[in-house]
Amino acid sequence: MYYYILEPPTSRAVRQTYQRLRDYLTNLGIAGEMVAASPARTPEELAMMGIEKGYGTIVAVGGDAFVNQVAESI
Repeated sequence: MYYYILEPPTSRAVRQTYQRLRDYLTNLGIAGEMVAASPARTPEELAMMGIEKGYGTIVAVGGDAFVNQVAESI
């Protein structure tokens, strides 16, 4: 199972892209949990939650700075 951490959407287009990603992965039969960072849950907190839940693969979706935040916390 995969644990996807999404950068908070900054526009409607980004939100639609995330939905297309979900649909695409579902059609391929790739299961996983998707969470989005927010002021209430930082990327670091979400990464730690994924580790605590026992996910073997954590995927960060977003810009370079966001991906680095997730990678550093792992």
